[in-house]
Amino acid sequence: MNPQHPHPVRSEEWYQWNRIKTQEDMARWKREEEIEQEKRDQKAARPYAIAFTAALKNVGLAGNGNGAAPKKRVRPAAILGGQSMLALEASNIPPREVLLSTPDGPLFFKQSVNQILAHRGTGKTLLGLSIAGALANGAEVLNYRSARPSKVTYVDGELPLSQLKERAGLLCSGDHKENLWLINPEMSKPAESIRLLDDYTWGQFCAMLDRHGSEVVVLDSYSTLFWLDANKEESQIGAQMRLNELRSRGLCVVALQHTGKDKKTQRGHSRNEDNLDTQILLDRPESAVAGGVMFDVSYPKVRHAGSFEPSGTWTLNGSMWEKVASTEEVGVREYLLEGKGINWIAKELGVGSRKVKDARQKMLAEGLLKLNTANPTPK
Repeated sequence: MNPQHPHPVRSEEWYQWNRIKTQEDMARWKREEEIEQEKRDQKAARPYAIAFTAALKNVGLAGNGNGAAPKKRVRPAAILGGQSMLALEASNIPPREVLLSTPDGPLFFKQSVNQILAHRGTGKTLLGLSIAGALANGAEVLNYRSARPSKVTYVDGELPLSQLKERAGLLCSGDHKENLWLINPEMSKPAESIRLLDDYTWGQFCAMLDRHGSEVVVLDSYSTLFWLDANKEESQIGAQMRLNELRSRGLCVVALQHTGKDKKTQRGHSRNEDNLDTQILLDRPESAVAGGVMFDVSYPKVRHAGSFEPSGTWTLNGSMWEKVASTEEVGVREYLLEGKGINWIAKELGVGSRKVKDARQKMLAEGLLKLNTANPTPK
């Protein structure tokens, strides 16, 4: 031993062995912590699973576990309550917070159920991730503006984990990445499909939402997370109970859904449209380039407002969404240059008069259209 160094001199072999042993210990400790976390999740999930199973049995939607037919309802699943109008007016119920807005008004609220509807391959997952990133970072996407950074959980049932990582990295960048929590089947142990109608899985999911403090849940997609017969009304009941439970917990739910063969209405039974606050329809225009992402945005259902004007045609260029001129907008401009009236153009193209007026004002500002002083607002 060197008198100037009280500790013995270690060989390089000793240090190498010690590093290997330390790595083995770290791996063992990490696995032990994962096992303990799984136990905590299972314990937290049990009340939700038990409560939901009891609720299904109460309404006659669950059997007794041995294959027998469901029993008829014995007692209600909850105690009904009510108030007089006078008492309701006097109660201190705060208005729902707006989380995402358009130039026409609020789009997504807390405590709401919403839907993004599109035909397969249109780009609804790309838009869903972009909206999730905007909500998490308090940013903008398309012509939507997030009010503030929010805690968001994105549940993906479609993509391989590597592709989810790639797309999320491209579309969800910002200063508050910790606000976005991602769930994918490959993250499960063992890796398997996510079935939110399964009581145990649902209990774990609710416990995870509580642990993350989620305010927004994006479900991608309805068909891959709720395994059911979409054409039967009875099959939709369990899924609707799940979505209503999330809304009752104060969450903003955004479910991504496929359209049917007509590419305008959702696939299967329309029952799950009943409780929607906002429905966004993405429609791929005929002018879209093969392999590219382009869609028109419209709003078939907006419960909290009279009407929303379509948000235009959007395309994805790298990580940026860009608004482009749609076929309708090109037609409006051509008719305006021909001197056609606003109401005539709106009727001919089947668009709102407001859209024609906006196009006219923009062309005037760009110097592409001259104001007729004799008839400044042609009809």
